[in-house]
Amino acid sequence: MKLKFTRLSQSRGEAASGESISQRSTKSWSPGCTAGFFSVFLLAGLGFMMIFAIPAWRSVAALSWTEHDCEVLSSYVRSHSGDSTTYSIEVSYQYEVGGIKYVSDRYGFVGGSSSGQSSKQKVVDRMPDGAIISCYVDPEDPEEAVIHRGWSWVYLFSLLPLVFIAIGGAGVLWSLTSLRRKANQGSDASALGSGEFRNEEDWQPDPAGEPSEAFGTPGLGTSILAARAGGPVELEEKMSPLGKLVLLIFIAAFWNGIVSVFVWQLWDGWRSGGGVDGCLAVFLIPFVLVGLGLIVGVPYQLLALANPRPILRVSRGAVPLGGSEQLEWWFKGSAGRLRDLRIWLEGVEHATYRRGTDTHTDTEIFEVVEIIRVQEGMPLDNGSSTIRVPLDTMHSFEASRNKIVWTLKLHASIARWPDVMTEFPFVVEPGDGRRS
Repeated sequence: MKLKFTRLSQSRGEAASGESISQRSTKSWSPGCTAGFFSVFLLAGLGFMMIFAIPAWRSVAALSWTEHDCEVLSSYVRSHSGDSTTYSIEVSYQYEVGGIKYVSDRYGFVGGSSSGQSSKQKVVDRMPDGAIISCYVDPEDPEEAVIHRGWSWVYLFSLLPLVFIAIGGAGVLWSLTSLRRKANQGSDASALGSGEFRNEEDWQPDPAGEPSEAFGTPGLGTSILAARAGGPVELEEKMSPLGKLVLLIFIAAFWNGIVSVFVWQLWDGWRSGGGVDGCLAVFLIPFVLVGLGLIVGVPYQLLALANPRPILRVSRGAVPLGGSEQLEWWFKGSAGRLRDLRIWLEGVEHATYRRGTDTHTDTEIFEVVEIIRVQEGMPLDNGSSTIRVPLDTMHSFEASRNKIVWTLKLHASIARWPDVMTEFPFVVEPGDGRRS
């Protein structure tokens, strides 16, 4: 589907007010309400983690319990009917501590039932009625005893609540960051009223390769404000390397958590002597490979944390159609490892439409503006260039079903190491038909 700007023409007047996409989005979502929403995920994850982690925790605690001889009173495999038949080990045994006899019916700390009748029957066959077996008793509470205190694959399910914890924690952190940024915008507005912003002609590159404290570090949320004040703006990354690592860990945990459920069923069927479901095994192969790729990606992204961090500063923070502004860039960290560098401005259109009862969103890159490309052998640690936005393109815009997003992108390669790849949200304002 070819995307065209004609679909946006009816809303151009709305965007002509000069309101940036970042400003519109903050009106739709209150950071306080968003924090409350994600807090539910966080608390639910923590609650389920406590419930699911209890068996694993008790199994670890039972490693210090004392071993006793226990007499089996009864043992059998119990079947449970439902959508499918599952089975559980039912056992009753007697033991003596300090001259007092106790009776327990706990085989392991994991309750419930599961498939695999033959594997459970083998366990019961080793515990016939009247047999003397080993059990483990809590020395501080002799009424607590267990036969099997070892590790179980079921304990892996206790990792699933990490998905909710990751979503909730990331959402709350984002909300708190938004609240802080909103507070900073208020202080920036006060500074604008008092004339504390420096003029554009005062902006000069710092010879030491670091930003001057006089300029501050206003983010994209204040870019329009700084543009009108004529002050420079240090752009904020769309997502930091640490944020990418946290997101990747979340995706890997979520994906592999779901896939592990089916892998467990496959393995449990094989262990119980029921053979391997060939169709399920073939079906799971691509999903397992994707999960392994995500796992490998975590240490890869962890290495990227040691990369030099790019800093981009522009003279105004927003540029009109047909206009231009100065860009200064430098790196924090060891930039000597960089082999080449490319910085470009990219415009993307997002169009949402309905096809039958389904909603689809198409995206298309409609403009790529090359800003700088530095090859190996040339200075890479810092430099400056000019951003020129074509007059015959589209400004930043957002409506209910369409939006135009501009992004400054940076890529720098490092030999035998993860490359530096990052994005900086950028605002292109409606032009007045004249080039600046």
